[in-house]
Parts: sequence; C-alpha cells; structure tokens
Amino acid sequence: MKKLPKFRTMTSSRYDPFYWLACGYLLLFFGATLISLKAETTRFNRDIRPILAEHCLHCHGPDSDSRKGKLRLDLESDAKQHAIVEGDSKKSPLIKRVLTADPEERMPPPEESSGLSELEIQTLNRWIDEGAFYEKHWAFEPIQKPATPDAGHDKLSSIDKFVMAELEASNLSMSPPV
Repeated sequence: MKKLPKFRTMTSSRYDPFYWLACGYLLLFFGATLISLKAETTRFNRDIRPILAEHCLHCHGPDSDSRKGKLRLDLESDAKQHAIVEGDSKKSPLIKRVLTADPEERMPPPEESSGLSELEIQTLNRWIDEGAFYEKHWAFEPIQKPATPDAGHDKLSSIDKFVMAELEASNLSMSPPV
C-alpha cells in the first residue's frame, strides 16, 4: 500500500525557522518602539498638563474662588517659586506632597482623589528632573510662517517646494508625468 504524504500540523510550526525569524523580528520591532518611546523627553502639554488638570488644577489653578494654598500650578513662575525645584524632583515640594504618607500633607487630599498613579508620579519626577519646562498651550503660540525650502525648482509653487524637500530628504523622487 502506498503511503500518503505527511502534512504539517499546527504544532509543527514551533520548529519552523521562519516562525522563529518572524518572532524575532516582532520582538525587535516592539523593543525598538518601547525604547524610542522611553527615550523621548517629557513634554508639558502632552504629558504633564493632563495630570495637573485631573488632579491639581481644581484647587491650584486659574479659578481664584476655588484656589487653595495660594498656589497656582498652571503658572510657571508661581509653581517654580513654591512647588518645583527645577532639575531635582527629590527636593521639589510638589513630589514630597504627592508621596507623603501623612494624610494632612498628602496631595491631592485623600478625601478628594484616589491620588496619582505610579506612572503619573514617574512622569512628574522625570519632567522635573529634565528641568520642568512649561509650554504655552498651542492656541496661545504666535503663528509662525515657515521658511520655504529651496528645492532647486523655481517653477514650483511653495507647497510643491515643501513636498520636494520632504521627498529628497527621504531619497525619493516625483513620479514621472503620465
């Protein structure tokens, strides 16, 4: 009797070199992504403002009627004068108040909030250690007109010059006309 050819089963893929190669590429991709995310500097508008808005600004923000402690964390000058030591989170009163176990000193107060998550505390620490740079909200930044790149093509519109500059930076070229 003639033997039938052997078919691969689902479990045999564990021993397939292409399976391991694909796993290696996935690990490399996700590892590189995580490293690039971690290496990025902390930005006030993206990372810090949402934390302050959720946990702090209802008592330490622009509303003078609800403000407590005569502290505004939304103003750089006030925050750095009273709560933040630039470049040193360990000496910053803000971090000390967030981390203290004393319920009388803890911020935000336990009766008003469950407190900051570990990730939020790490983000605040990193931001202060990086210099605690404040950014204006993008809506209050003056509009800046970027310089038109010199793409070496005088007949192109200014938009096309931007496109050409990006294409050249990526070692690409325009498709030929049809």
